[in-house]
Amino acid sequence: MNRIHRAVAGPVSKSPYSNAETSLSRTTIFFAASFSLVARAHSKRWIWAAVAFLGTLPGIAFAESATVAVSTNFAATARGLVEVFEAQNIHEIRVATGSSGKLYAQIQNGAPFDVFLSADMARPERLVAESVALGETLRVYALGRLLLWRPEVGAAGGRSELNSSPGPGWLSKNRSRHVALANPELAPYGQASREVLEGLNLMDEVRARMVFGENIGQTYAMIATGNATVGFIARAQLPASDPLDGTVWEIPLALHSPIEQGVVQLSRAKENAAATAFVAYLASDVAKEFIRKAGYEVE
Repeated sequence: MNRIHRAVAGPVSKSPYSNAETSLSRTTIFFAASFSLVARAHSKRWIWAAVAFLGTLPGIAFAESATVAVSTNFAATARGLVEVFEAQNIHEIRVATGSSGKLYAQIQNGAPFDVFLSADMARPERLVAESVALGETLRVYALGRLLLWRPEVGAAGGRSELNSSPGPGWLSKNRSRHVALANPELAPYGQASREVLEGLNLMDEVRARMVFGENIGQTYAMIATGNATVGFIARAQLPASDPLDGTVWEIPLALHSPIEQGVVQLSRAKENAAATAFVAYLASDVAKEFIRKAGYEVE
């Protein structure tokens, strides 16, 4: 034990080559580390080069995601379209809903949307003019229809049963306590509703009894819950299985401007494959038939 201790702890004679060996070892370590870093860098470049090459091959695509801003009236239809789209594609689509006016304002303020499905053409056209959206993607994806709705609810529901023919007469004072419509400043369906009232010369009579929803969805809820006796809704909001049974009046097209609903891809998503594919899908025969069955007209 003592000899071992002394051998370890005692003075160690230096070899005449020890400094050279130390220098060589350090040089070897340096070159080894440098080679490792270079190899890693080259490896990463080769990986990215391979990824880029695969992306150019026919049939090779990479999954991406996109967020679609959808006007409230089209929300349920959009979700149905997304479900079909995702079943046929590798991309993922997220849906954000609101009034066209609010979504437009959010886009102007930098909201991370990739596609805008408005309830009008005016706002998508403005985004194109402002260079926020791609003009070549702008088009009408649906034509909306406006209804005047008065549910037939008995006295227990707070309203007497409807016993008159559907039409402007529902808006008279003795037949409607409140008249609901979407905010004309935010919702295109609200703007169309205002045009109907002005065209029928009923605005002065109805003005004091008007109640506003922020969007067409809120307007529907006001009528359905009895907070408004009658109101303007989108035809697409009626269940597809329900016939026009006298509880609704389909507004003649001559009484308001066409409700042309526009889609546009935003400039920030120019290279987004998911956004591009979804906009293209909306123009397909499959999507058009889906939209038609949901209560809209298509061009």
